[in-house]
Amino acid sequence: MPNSIEIRLLGQLDLRRGGDSLRLSTRKAAGLLAVLALHPGAAQPREPLCGLLWSRSAPEQARASLRQALAQIRRDLNDSESALIASEGDSIRLRADGVWTDTAALESALESGSPGDLDQAVGLYRGDLLGDFVLDEAPFEDWRQIEGERLRRRTLHALGRRLAELVETQDVEPALAVRERLLELDPIAEETHQ
Repeated sequence: MPNSIEIRLLGQLDLRRGGDSLRLSTRKAAGLLAVLALHPGAAQPREPLCGLLWSRSAPEQARASLRQALAQIRRDLNDSESALIASEGDSIRLRADGVWTDTAALESALESGSPGDLDQAVGLYRGDLLGDFVLDEAPFEDWRQIEGERLRRRTLHALGRRLAELVETQDVEPALAVRERLLELDPIAEETHQ
């Protein structure tokens, strides 16, 4: 899709279209887009989204805030045709064919497990999920921590397997690169030091 949006959630939140940086007007809109972008194409029910991002609001107020955040995302990303975000009954989804996300690419590379894909995963994991992005919503922060830890553990496990393969084949330079990356992600890992 020529007009697709690149969404990076690992490390700092970064949105781009055609190389140009994009910004969302509000942090809640950015948080909502991040939740939808973690699993592009997956339908997200409105109620849990309201609970994540507007936990202190009454249900009607939270739903109105959700509608407002969706409208803001559409305006900021020039998505007036709803080509990027689909509202389907009581759920919302980010259309997978309209975006590229680093988290989806990472999970695909980890799932594949091929040496080339695992090497690609090393470059994709730029840091923890949403880096220092903070919302004053405890449920969102819990979601970010849980999902971030899940991605981090999957990445560490896959890179540990890749390091073992490289050590076994005595492919020294790539092994050292993977080892260094593992130490960056988990500096106290005894296995990696050995």
